Amino acid sequence: MQPVVVVIGASLGGLDALKKLLPHLPEDFPAAILVVIHTGQEGGGESLTQRLQQVSKLEVSVAFDRERFHPGQVYLPPSDHHILVQNDRIRISRGPRENNFRPAIDPLFRSAAFYGRTGCVGVLLSGLLDDGASGLLSIHECGGKTIVQDTHEATYSEMPENAIRLHPPDHVASLKKMGPVLEAEVRFAARHQAESPPAEKLSDGVRLTERAMQIEDQALRGHSTDSECTVEELLAEQDPSLEEALWAAVRSLEEKRKTLERLAAPKIYGGRTQETQKFVQRINHFLMRIADRAGPRD
Repeated sequence: MQPVVVVIGASLGGLDALKKLLPHLPEDFPAAILVVIHTGQEGGGESLTQRLQQVSKLEVSVAFDRERFHPGQVYLPPSDHHILVQNDRIRISRGPRENNFRPAIDPLFRSAAFYGRTGCVGVLLSGLLDDGASGLLSIHECGGKTIVQDTHEATYSEMPENAIRLHPPDHVASLKKMGPVLEAEVRFAARHQAESPPAEKLSDGVRLTERAMQIEDQALRGHSTDSECTVEELLAEQDPSLEEALWAAVRSLEEKRKTLERLAAPKIYGGRTQETQKFVQRINHFLMRIADRAGPRD
């Protein structure tokens, strides 16, 4: 059975919110907690870990790649790295930025949704824009539970409001009430986990993220190829730079599409949004063919 995992995302005002939430969680909290706070390159690392450890009954640490996560521990990414879930392990990656952040909330939420299914609980705290909203929806679509900070309490309510607007969460709670709600959901999930199939779109997104980690690993090990085949064959032969560029292009186009959708002039920008979506689908299809040829994931 997949261990229960809690993923928490926050942005501006989120660090203070997290410092108020953690003291409400008991020492025997029955799930691991993975955290991303959008604060630039300081979104992880020892400094942030130490600040949270001062207020937490749970052990707070900087995660390392392929580490198994354990109940009662809080994990943060190293500075300027994404933190992800893969089965019962933590993955650390310097893949492309998302929403202009690394670490970013949505990659963590998507991976936790895909692998955690009904054993995943997502929490979104104070912040700006709509970061984390789509990731929280992914958790819901895969059978997990979702919790959003009370918008009247959040220092910056835009992020919680956008998440609620995209899809009503299971709970909207103040930080004081969120601790007991979170503990109850985790204990329930530990007793009643069930299979729920992930959305096909989410599956592709997670596979591409893991593929990006593969080529990053290969680049760090110095692997390359001198093959003089077609572009697709070259990428399938593990050329890190070309495939990484395409992967980053997908994320960039996705950001452009979301920006266009937010603009209040559909008659002007509707065509551009559809065109951008077509480009995303084409590159995604191409990258999925490459990933299939590359063989099984790590």
